[in-house]
Amino acid sequence: MSVGAATQVIDFDRNDLTLVLGENLDLGGNGSRNGTGKTTIINALSYALYGQALSNIRKDNLVNKTNGKNMLVSLDFSVAGQEYRIERGRKPNILKFYINNKEQAVQDDASQGDSRETQDAIESVLGMSHDMFKHILALNTYTEPFLSLKANDQRTIIEQLLGITMLSERAERIKELNRETKDAITQEEFRIRAITEANRRIEEQIEAIKRRQTLWTTKHIEDLANLTNALKSLQEIDIDIEIQAHRDHKAWDQKRKDINDLAGAISRIKLDLGREEKNIAKLVKDIAALENHTCHACGQDLHDFKHEEVLAGKQQDLATARANAHTHADELARLESAHKGLGTLGKPPKMFYDREADAIQHRATLENLQKLQIEKFCAF
Repeated sequence: MSVGAATQVIDFDRNDLTLVLGENLDLGGNGSRNGTGKTTIINALSYALYGQALSNIRKDNLVNKTNGKNMLVSLDFSVAGQEYRIERGRKPNILKFYINNKEQAVQDDASQGDSRETQDAIESVLGMSHDMFKHILALNTYTEPFLSLKANDQRTIIEQLLGITMLSERAERIKELNRETKDAITQEEFRIRAITEANRRIEEQIEAIKRRQTLWTTKHIEDLANLTNALKSLQEIDIDIEIQAHRDHKAWDQKRKDINDLAGAISRIKLDLGREEKNIAKLVKDIAALENHTCHACGQDLHDFKHEEVLAGKQQDLATARANAHTHADELARLESAHKGLGTLGKPPKMFYDREADAIQHRATLENLQKLQIEKFCAF
């Protein structure tokens, strides 16, 4: 215990009474025995054992004002042959509990200088609560007298004195065990539910895999059947005949194109010839009218000097039209002769392949299909 800058030691390991007297040496103290730290002794003992003073003073106010830090209370005691030591302090916060010089692990909030489990272990060794300590051991003026306590508080102390609290503690322990058991059951239910859900998902995956397997098998059988049929069809093909068919088809396609081209040219030349024939007929009619001195446009008599000029122009147009018609007729005859010379188109040659290049690659395709068929059979 630190009072001021000097460390004070109190030895309670005596069989007789220990009387502690104080002398106030402060300025104006006049030898008074008040304010000399006697209460500090019992407060230090209370703080060492229970982590709190006898009064409701804040823990930080327990720190000596002169030092302002490094408050430390160390208490050594023995119970039933066991040696114990408690070190508890503030600024910094410290809690250490030794049994036979072996420090016990602090598993709670050691950074705050407190541990509920360690404190429970200390009180279990002492066999009394802080309230019992205040009313039985401390007996100071800061503690409310027993008879002034409320009935519930009095009953609590009496039960502790008579050992009745053991039943309550056991009941609390049973409650704690029940709570832990319920928590364990809940966790187990969660675990079982999670496993059940995982098993359900696995079963769904298995069923999905089975469906995919069935679909794959069906598709594989279909592919194998199609492959076998295709291979059979290819094996039946005479590739030399197939290649010649492609060449014949080229000739047939060219003939079809030539026939269509000639048919189109004939249609166009017939239209041109028809137009020239209509023009010739009109010019002949116009010339006949002009020879009768009649206007070819309005039908009235025509006797002016323009008559001969118009007549000569119409005769020239007629000669040109007849020459064009003769040319068209010759061209039509030539086209019709060429069209007739091509003969009938006939039906196109039958082919297995759409392209000649595929027919040329027939043997390689056949070999590849045979290899693929073997792989499909081996896949089963």
